[in-house]
Amino acid sequence: MAIPAQTSQGFWFGLKAEDQKSLHFHRCTDSPPEPASVRYFHPVRTVTEFGFKLRVASWNDGCKAWLDSRAILHLRGSSASFPEVSIMLVEGQTAAWSSDGQLCGSAFHLGAAESIEDSTMIRKIQSLSPKP
Repeated sequence: MAIPAQTSQGFWFGLKAEDQKSLHFHRCTDSPPEPASVRYFHPVRTVTEFGFKLRVASWNDGCKAWLDSRAILHLRGSSASFPEVSIMLVEGQTAAWSSDGQLCGSAFHLGAAESIEDSTMIRKIQSLSPKP
């Protein structure tokens, strides 16, 4: 499972690859992550005209994650050599896109856009994961 996330109600969800071209957020039955690896999101001051709010979490190695009020998670790794990834936070089928122009997800979310294999996007996401 990639990207474990806890809701404000205390439920844990994780991103999984379900088939070749779609990603899914599912409620986790596994144990939650170790407390030392948990990060909390803190408010970020943004321009009111943006129309949404941001919160950020940071890791010691330079990785960052932004959560915006439109339910999109933005990930940036510690190295500029990896593309940034944004993921829609919806239960069930979701979609993700990366700064190198690749998309992954269901036709419902992407329309006629060509989707890469979900395993390729999961690898991109894992490449952005913080290193201990």
